[in-house]
Amino acid sequence: MKYLIHIRPPAEVIKEIQDYSKKFAPSLQLPSNEYHATLMVARFNTKDEPNIINDLEKICHAPITARASEMELFTDETLVIKLNSKEL
Repeated sequence: MKYLIHIRPPAEVIKEIQDYSKKFAPSLQLPSNEYHATLMVARFNTKDEPNIINDLEKICHAPITARASEMELFTDETLVIKLNSKEL
């Protein structure tokens, strides 16, 4: 099965995205449900799912300190935010 592993950005980053969209890309369709940053997409065997989730939950509690360095439209419908962090 195909899995999408993502993190949720803090409220400050979401606000920056919304402000950027209003100012520079009014045609950009922002998600109505949930913002996320994709970390990876991978295929795993479904029988391994409990172990994968358990391992991911262990790292979900360690915060990543990052700042948005720039935003740009990747396509007409895709906004890319580049992050800077000592940890990344």
